[in-house]
Amino acid sequence: MVVENRFDCFAPIDYRYWDEEVAKFLSEAAFTRYKLRVELALVKALCEQGICDEGVVKEVAEAIGHVSTQEVYDEERRIGHD
Repeated sequence: MVVENRFDCFAPIDYRYWDEEVAKFLSEAAFTRYKLRVELALVKALCEQGICDEGVVKEVAEAIGHVSTQEVYDEERRIGHD
């Protein structure tokens, strides 16, 4: 089996641990998607509290659809934080 993206594996350094259905929930790519959902939820909560406006929520919602796990890792390497 060939896995095209190492972030779709359960363990990015070991392609042997891969199952398409489980990868939706346990892969590095899934972890990134969940973190992005949390970030969006945070911005929505801030908007509800009047700390930011709906435009920020829309901007973040749009942006998270374009973030790749590789970009997250690259940024983490650059600034020391994901």
